[in-house]
Formats: sequence, C-alpha cells, structure tokens
Amino acid sequence: MDIIKKLKKLDISAISDALDQYGVNGGCHLIPRSKNRKIVGRAFTVKFKKADPGTFAKAADYIEKVKRGEVIVIDNNGDSSCTVWGEILTETAIFKKISGTVIYGACRDSSKILDSKYPVFSKDIFMKTGKNRVALECVQKPVYLAEVLVNPGDYIKGDESGIVVIPNGIIKQVIVKAEDITMNEKLILKDVKKGIPLNRAREKYNYNFLPFKK
Repeated sequence: MDIIKKLKKLDISAISDALDQYGVNGGCHLIPRSKNRKIVGRAFTVKFKKADPGTFAKAADYIEKVKRGEVIVIDNNGDSSCTVWGEILTETAIFKKISGTVIYGACRDSSKILDSKYPVFSKDIFMKTGKNRVALECVQKPVYLAEVLVNPGDYIKGDESGIVVIPNGIIKQVIVKAEDITMNEKLILKDVKKGIPLNRAREKYNYNFLPFKK
C-alpha cells in the first residue's frame, strides 16, 4: 500500500470520520497561512520550552535533521507571545523539500510565507521573535497539538479544513475505513439525486454505523 499516495487522494473529512470510528481524536484546529494548503507526510516532531531569562537559546538547529517529504510538527505549548517559525526557516524547508510545517504556537513573516506557497499551519501569527525567549527542548519525541498527541512518524494531512493526525500504528486500517466512508457517501448522493429521501439513503448505507472492515 502506497500510504502517502492514498492519503493525498482521500478527503480529510473522511479520514477524520474514520478516526472517530476507532475512537481516536486526530483533528487539530490550526489555520493555514499559505496559498498552498495541502500537506501530507510523516511527522518530524519538535518541542520548545521557555528559555531561562538572560540566556542564549538555540532554537532552529533541528531543521538539518528533517528528511525530504516529512512534516515538521512544532509544539510550543500553544504560546502566541513569540514565534517559532518565519521566512528563513520557510526558505530552508523549501530547499530541503520538506512537505510542510504545523505549529501549536505562532509564526511570523506571514506575507513571505503566503508568497512562498510553502504550507504552514499555526495557531496564531505574531511578529515577536522566539530568539532567547524559547529553547529547543527535544526532537523526535511525542508532542501535542493542543490535546492531540503526535508521535514521530505519525501521518499528517492538512487542507483548508485544518490538520488531522493519523497514528502510524493504525494508518492502514484508517485508510481502508476512509475509503469505505467515501464510497458510502457517493452512493448516498447518487440515491438522493434519484429522488430517494436523504434519511432513507443514509439508513440504506448504514451511514452512522459503517461496520469495521477486517
């Protein structure tokens, strides 16, 4: 199974619905900041913490470790008082062919990000630098996007509706389930266009209780 290829074809809503059926909360309410609002890739996780006052704190050295096609997932504890992403990191990510950046926190240089077409999602936008305000705590460890846990290697998909996180351990099951959901919705719409009432079409295709496919 070509997981990335299949994820690109699936609608993010179908993936979210599939995760619901597995009892997984994967939806992250983050806002797209560029014209390109499509992200698909595996998570490279980054965690920041508050820097000790008066100390020099390195922040962005992690980017050299990120592989082509990965998605950078940054957990800055939802802090919008300073930024953890901007123009220089965006240009570096483009050069390295990274698939996008997702931030539980703030980014800056928003006009540059918009013009670059590099996909960035964030909680907020603010111009104040993170230099010496935040410090790199760790990379490739579990992080959080609000209440959503992200492990290194989990799958990330984003579009205009936000970001969804799919745990690596159930990715194949979720894809199959999302494909089933997509097919069911097409059948429901087909029946509706034939004049069948929506409630009957939904009942016919078991819209609310699609059984698990082994």
